[in-house]
Amino acid sequence: MRNKKPQLDIWVRGEKDRSLLRQEKRLANGAITNVTQSSLYVYPPRRSRGRAIILCPGGGFKQINFKEEGTDFVDWFNRQGVTVAILKYQLPEENGLFFEEDLKAAMDFMRSNSKRFRFKKLGVMGCSVGGYLAATAATKFPKNERPDFQILLYPVISMEQDLAHLPSRTKMFGRQVTYSTSNQYSLEMHVDKDVPPTFIALTADDKEVTPLNSLMYYTGLLNAGVSASLHIYPDGGHGFGFSNSFEYKKLWTGELRKWLNSL
Repeated sequence: MRNKKPQLDIWVRGEKDRSLLRQEKRLANGAITNVTQSSLYVYPPRRSRGRAIILCPGGGFKQINFKEEGTDFVDWFNRQGVTVAILKYQLPEENGLFFEEDLKAAMDFMRSNSKRFRFKKLGVMGCSVGGYLAATAATKFPKNERPDFQILLYPVISMEQDLAHLPSRTKMFGRQVTYSTSNQYSLEMHVDKDVPPTFIALTADDKEVTPLNSLMYYTGLLNAGVSASLHIYPDGGHGFGFSNSFEYKKLWTGELRKWLNSL
């Protein structure tokens, strides 16, 4: 795989108080911790086919899996003619859901530069808790600001006690979560007919984020009449990303290619 250089730091937003800034640290596996300022990294293809995605890596809000659930996808999407913009979002510490503002700003930037990056449709994609960001944009943003499509890999969807990825929920709200907060931020409860076409892939043996997150969200999409494609593979666990070790990689990427071409 070639090492492509993105157009780095298109914008930087987030904590301005230097006393509150934390020193970012890049781990050996390419993950990034201590993110208090966000950036957008854009990787255009040589030949665009009119689509772009904002990619939100996972990491349980402890870190951002920038390589394994970010840059590892770039070459594949570029070969499909898709511009990839990877969002390095602010990590919550029970101090506000700044990642929603980051994603909104990223979408605004990309749409205002659609001619520059040669696309007509803008989608969102997320892995694990990054899927929560993506699905939030698709489900809860104002209707005229939602993405044109969404791609979710083993996503966090619910904040309900029996369904939530509790470490992520704790990072967002602390250990004590009220019923009203849980209801407000459980995306499966807010699906409507204006959610864009959706592609979901996961494994049945995911022990980190129960597959019921995806199943309940998919049920909501069907009930609302939203076009949705759900792919559940028997094993492989959580966090398969773009790994070659995932037995069903050719299957799910093949299905995604066909789905993208149908948009």
